[in-house]
Amino acid sequence: MRIHRRIKNLTDPEKEQFEEYLEQKLKKLTEIVKAHHPDEDTTALNVGIEKIKQFNRVIFKFNYKLDLPRTRPLAVRGAKHTVTECMDEATAKLEGSLRKVFSSAKEKKRKKQAA
Repeated sequence: MRIHRRIKNLTDPEKEQFEEYLEQKLKKLTEIVKAHHPDEDTTALNVGIEKIKQFNRVIFKFNYKLDLPRTRPLAVRGAKHTVTECMDEATAKLEGSLRKVFSSAKEKKRKKQAA
C-alpha cells in the first residue's frame, strides 16, 4: 500500500507523536487491506492532519482517503482536541468501512457462485 502524508501547522513534538502513532495505526490497516489486496501497487492511502487554532482552542483535523481497486474511494475524517483522539476516531471509522466493503464483496462472490 502506497502511503502519502500531508502535515499542516504541527510543531516538531506533535509531528513526532503523529508519526509514531500513525505507524501503530497503519499496522492494523495494512493487515486488513493486504488480506484482500496483496499487491501493494493497487492501493493508495492518503493521510492528512491539520492543526487549527480557533477562539483560544486547538483542534486537530485528521483524514484518511483509501483508494482500492474496483470500489469507490473510502474517505473518513476525525476532529478532536488531541492528535491521538482524532486519529483513533478516523481509524475506527475506516476499519468499519473496510469491513463493510469486504463483507459485501464476499456476499457478491457467493451469490455469483450460487447462480
